[in-house]
Amino acid sequence: MNNSDILVLGHGGMGSNDLYPMNSYESIRKCLELGADGVEIDIQMTKDSVLVAFHDADLSDAAALEGKIHDLTWEEIQNVSYNAAPYLDYKIVSLEEIFDKLDGLPKYYFTLDCKLNTNSEDALSFQKTFAGAVARILNKYHLEENIFIESQQESFLAMLQELNPELKLFIYPDSFEEGFDIALKMNLYGITISSKKIEKEEIEKAREQGILVAVWGIKSEKSHNEAIEKNPIAIQTDNVRNLLKLLK
Repeated sequence: MNNSDILVLGHGGMGSNDLYPMNSYESIRKCLELGADGVEIDIQMTKDSVLVAFHDADLSDAAALEGKIHDLTWEEIQNVSYNAAPYLDYKIVSLEEIFDKLDGLPKYYFTLDCKLNTNSEDALSFQKTFAGAVARILNKYHLEENIFIESQQESFLAMLQELNPELKLFIYPDSFEEGFDIALKMNLYGITISSKKIEKEEIEKAREQGILVAVWGIKSEKSHNEAIEKNPIAIQTDNVRNLLKLLK
């Protein structure tokens, strides 16, 4: 099952329930130091259009602050720590901080899971600003070839596509059938989906149409072996060491 074409991507870095909080710089750095091809990072946008690495819809779910990231400025967030042991010594970071600190950026792959959490009544305006913020980051660090961008919103992906038709955009659907139809219609690069919701034959069907599939929701050795057998382009894993042992 050693398929070197499968990219090993750490979920938020080292994955859930690790010694480091997901999406922290420390978790991402450790994942890359172990030999992963790259990482998946959840990103959200502040009130002043700074992209922040954070998963949950409300800060209070994992950090020592309440509210949605989009309702706050980066200045209000940048010194906020995670709120649960053993994560109390780690701070929320911006995407720029992560890219600034990492050595050898061009040799890694990054999946940006764009979390469009907002209280704004003008969702399309919010999405347009978010898309512009993503495009600026990629241009600043010259990472267009190394970045996969995923979202559940077709409208957001269409905005990114308009800004740069060459971006590697992935739809994040509820089912393979839905994702396949959207990817074909929009000429997207790929589909990101739970490994439990897709079969090997469906991944092959997508590949025949030039659509690549990345899978997530994988932690145990059994689920890793099942995902490898399906032969996706990338596996977002919550157990980086185990997947590296199986593939490298």
